[in-house]
Amino acid sequence: MLDFQLFQRSRILIQPGSIAQLGELIEYLGAKKPMIVTDKSMVNMGILDQAVAGLKERNMEYVTFDEVLPNAPTEFIEKASEICKKEKCDCVVGLGGGSVMDSAKAVNVLRFNEGKILDYVAHPEKIVFSPNCVLIPTTAGTGSELSDGMIIMGPDHQKYTILAYNCGSEYAIIDPAILTKLPAQLTASTGMDAFTHAIESYTSTLANDLTDLICEMNIATIAKYLPICVHDPGNLKARSKMSIAAAMAGWMLAYPHANTGHSVGQTLGGFFDVPHGHSVAYAEPWTMEYNAEVVPEKIKYVAECLGVRFTGKETSKEIGAKARDAFIDFRDNTLGLKPATEFPYDESKFEEAAKVIEADIFQLFQPRKITAAEALGILKNIYKK
Repeated sequence: MLDFQLFQRSRILIQPGSIAQLGELIEYLGAKKPMIVTDKSMVNMGILDQAVAGLKERNMEYVTFDEVLPNAPTEFIEKASEICKKEKCDCVVGLGGGSVMDSAKAVNVLRFNEGKILDYVAHPEKIVFSPNCVLIPTTAGTGSELSDGMIIMGPDHQKYTILAYNCGSEYAIIDPAILTKLPAQLTASTGMDAFTHAIESYTSTLANDLTDLICEMNIATIAKYLPICVHDPGNLKARSKMSIAAAMAGWMLAYPHANTGHSVGQTLGGFFDVPHGHSVAYAEPWTMEYNAEVVPEKIKYVAECLGVRFTGKETSKEIGAKARDAFIDFRDNTLGLKPATEFPYDESKFEEAAKVIEADIFQLFQPRKITAAEALGILKNIYKK
């Protein structure tokens, strides 16, 4: 059976100011009435106005849905889907962060696939190709513009992952200039999401020499340029480097995929509403320490990108501990991400959450299988005061 290691469907426009090309791109697609899926922050920041300027210049009709919330609740996806069908929109544009882009993907999938989006959690292979999806990321984080997945929040307040090539976008507009408006904490948290994508794809059981080269570039780039973006937000070179690394890290999610850091992270998001970038950043140092037992050289590379120097005599356990500490220092001191304990949480739910982590889909790509007891240990470490 053929097992292709690399494929990318999305065509990408990437340069400062490229958001102005949306109207031209929609015209190129032959679409007549796009739906813009976004959130209130894009409206308030004026970014939606930038995006639709080209549509207005062409007197192109469009529909705006700006009700997307963090963690992509399915009720809003279904609401947007109904409006999309009623208005007979022939293209979906996602303008925003990961929740917006995943919601836009889901709305576009439902233009061509019957039922509700959660119907495809168990059978993503049934999703038929859904064209005319354009994504415009406004953070350098999730990489959803190039990934093959969607992470959405069900009515049971749990997060669900759908992995399928046919739910990806066809086009992406990546404009680093948009990111200069992001506050430092959002820059840090979304950047850490990209960082964990790169690290987990690198340590995945499906990693190969080709993906390793891309992941190594992503890890080194993010370690160097994310702090600059946080502390010098107008630095367009750093923003461009982060935009590229985040997109490429998202691309890697379609191949090696994520592992335990995201199993823990999205569980924290589902149980306690912790923002995704924060939650995976809290989980990753403990995941790296755990995985160092089986992939020590890869964990060592991550640590070296964070400034750690090794003698070459360290055990895998020592490598894991150094990488853990370096990551925490980078997260807390270099970037200034606020601690996990500042978000509401309920320790009585940790055991239930640990079982969800053990059963999570990303455990399929975990180099060292994790039990519920070990997941519970990670949760306790995250919230240790």
